[in-house]
Amino acid sequence: MTNVNFDAERLAGVLKDAGAILDKAVALAGADASGRPESCKPAGDLAGLIAQGHEVGILKRRDTLGDDITGLQELITYGLKGVAAYAYHAAILGQEDDAVYDYINNALDLLTNPSPTVDMLLSCALKCGEINLRTMELLDAGNTGAYGDQEPTVVRVTPIRGKCIVVSGHDLKDLEELLKQTEGKGINVYTHGEMLTANAYPGLKKYSHLVGNYGSAWQEQGKEFADFPGAILMTTNCIQKPKGYIDRIFTSGPTAWPGVKHIADHNYAPVIEAALAAPGFAEDAEEKTITIGFARSAVLGVADKVIAAVKSGAIKHFFLIGGCDGAKAGRNYYTELAQSVPQDSVILTLACGKYRFNKLEFGDIGGIPRLLDVGQCNDAYSAVQIAVALAGAFECGVNDLPLTMILSWYEQKAVAILLTLLHLGIQGIKLGPSLPAFITPAALNILVDITDTEEKAREFIKKHDVQYPVIWDSTQSKVAEEFKILSTPTIIIYDGRGKRVYSGADPPHALDAHIAKALGRQDAQTTDKPGPATPELTHSALLEITIIGDIEDPAFLALSRAAESFDDANKEIVLLDVEDHADRILETPYRPLDVPALFACLVDVACARPITDPDSVETTLRRFIMKFSDAQQGALEPSGGALEPVR
Repeated sequence: MTNVNFDAERLAGVLKDAGAILDKAVALAGADASGRPESCKPAGDLAGLIAQGHEVGILKRRDTLGDDITGLQELITYGLKGVAAYAYHAAILGQEDDAVYDYINNALDLLTNPSPTVDMLLSCALKCGEINLRTMELLDAGNTGAYGDQEPTVVRVTPIRGKCIVVSGHDLKDLEELLKQTEGKGINVYTHGEMLTANAYPGLKKYSHLVGNYGSAWQEQGKEFADFPGAILMTTNCIQKPKGYIDRIFTSGPTAWPGVKHIADHNYAPVIEAALAAPGFAEDAEEKTITIGFARSAVLGVADKVIAAVKSGAIKHFFLIGGCDGAKAGRNYYTELAQSVPQDSVILTLACGKYRFNKLEFGDIGGIPRLLDVGQCNDAYSAVQIAVALAGAFECGVNDLPLTMILSWYEQKAVAILLTLLHLGIQGIKLGPSLPAFITPAALNILVDITDTEEKAREFIKKHDVQYPVIWDSTQSKVAEEFKILSTPTIIIYDGRGKRVYSGADPPHALDAHIAKALGRQDAQTTDKPGPATPELTHSALLEITIIGDIEDPAFLALSRAAESFDDANKEIVLLDVEDHADRILETPYRPLDVPALFACLVDVACARPITDPDSVETTLRRFIMKFSDAQQGALEPSGGALEPVR
């Protein structure tokens, strides 16, 4: 993440842990790690890690790859950071999806590709938007599942007398645990920044000592925290150097700052002690309030009124004004824009950009507030669902709605959300106050062009899909070269560690022996006589054998009979004719040359753990096939299509 952890020693520990995980992964895969580059091994000290960082930094890559490629790599990297942040929050609340982790792993792998193309990177960036939509959906399910749907709620934004703790960031679970531990202790708890949304969740606002919101967006924390007369808990959020309050600020989750005490186990006793030792607010301030909690359930609950207001002309336009706030000059534009929106228009807002205008009075249109606070930045999922529902009600596309999106750009989650909107084909997005430095004009023009519509974006992803990328090593080049010169019916078998145990044109009746060898059954012997070499051979592998070629070719038929004769109750034989099954062949994750070829995927030995869930077979099979894809060499091209059928 960006702007969250500034503790170099703690980051060094994270990298050390990552290195240990990588070592474990190598061991589980049974791979040979001797050829692993030194750059993939974390250095032993901080100075060494910093030196490694320089070798893969932006300036270094610009020199070798150019501005366009490096900029797109950074676009993906920032998007990945946003996805990772949302996935982290969702996982804490019990919501996970392997597809999210698969994408992150594969995208990171693509970023190590020494020869990426613009199309590959753009496709991966748009895929990031698709995955981020799923990740926000998971987080939405986690938040609403744990704390209920947001409700329109009046929130006090001025302090009241008493001891106090302010909680900033995004982690609702941290806030909940703190509320439990402070109950009955005479301590008032305030939210700050994007934690404001917590006041609208029934499962959190039930705590009477959650008294309101203090302060504004993250970039104001230096002054606001210095003035706050209590303890400060910074959950996952942008953090600034504490000046004058380092003894009463605490971090949790991924957030860290050198010298600041970190709470790693939800034991908030030190925070409570600091709050009780601080003076607290001496008196009540004049009461001022704002109204929040207009997530999709609340808005769609009055959709009939909104639709009627639009049809009658009472509401003529919607403006979505939100995003990440910052300190850069020019961001007052968003305040002035909100103030100048016509009286017959409704403003939807979310994320910390809302603080530019959320304490202003906008009134209502026939009882519908003109300012609807949808929630945190991840509640962009709610905003998308609201737009989709309105489009359905008016029988039009989202781009046909009277809707204008004006987004303030700052960091990783804003990038991920932008990529989601581009993936959905949302048009006419206004982005500012300035474009990110890493997006070059050439890359931006292509990005705008390929996202004219959702269909166009999806087609681009499909065409340049790198969800299952190439393993870039010399072994793959050798295999690809052998494929190019093959001119006879071919059997190619890999064992579960990715080692090619056989490729050649032996008689088809030798097939079972070669498969047995791939399974580690050294007792199998090849015979010169037709028929199974080891009639009693059995194993537990789920074996898929795909044979592609001319169905009238004697070699094709011989391979088919050999595959059928192999003694394995769990096998599945797929026969694809190059003429009759052209569409099916294009849907497979491999597109072979025009020679009969056999691909054996031994799933149970390709995994680090046995498959017990039938739903995981497709994912596992894709991972296995991924090892042997070599699109760069032109031998086996991953098409990104679905693996159907999967038994």
